Amino acid sequence: MNPVWVVGVEGDWQWANNSTTMSGIPGAENLTIPGAPGLDTATVKQTWDASLRGRVGFLVAPSWMVFGTGGVAFTNVQASAFCGTAYPVGWCTNPTNIGTTSSASSNRAGWTVGTGVEGMIAPNWLARVEYRYANYGNNFGFNMFPGGTVFPNGDAISGNLKLQDQSVTVGIAYKFGGPVVARY
Repeated sequence: MNPVWVVGVEGDWQWANNSTTMSGIPGAENLTIPGAPGLDTATVKQTWDASLRGRVGFLVAPSWMVFGTGGVAFTNVQASAFCGTAYPVGWCTNPTNIGTTSSASSNRAGWTVGTGVEGMIAPNWLARVEYRYANYGNNFGFNMFPGGTVFPNGDAISGNLKLQDQSVTVGIAYKFGGPVVARY
């Protein structure tokens, strides 16, 4: 069999509800105080991601292809902090911030690369498994709980997130039209 290469472009969009919440606000809590960090929490959430990629595949058998993919990736990320307990047990020194949440959100662009395998499992039916890594850089900077007139910068928090994710996807596709026998 002569080597058969398949080249294409594909895009995708995924909704997500990936979040991590931790007790305390990193770098702000004082764990030497009994009861610390109180009810303070920090949360990072990814709500969606998308990509536009090139894909190059090589047929290793008449109906099975190994491929690599790479291109531009996009995501939405949200960071939030909740002031739940007054200082010194919690972070909040401004009484008006206790029981409130401050948040920041941003759409980010980066790059993605991956690899996978795809094959015909029945006439017109394809199945595939793909691994992808995406990196959105160290560029999501934010400020929370900006100071007021009575407590200027008393509870101010600045942060910077390095955004990256890894995913494994499994898919099944149907090719419309007449029966196809190992043709891409």
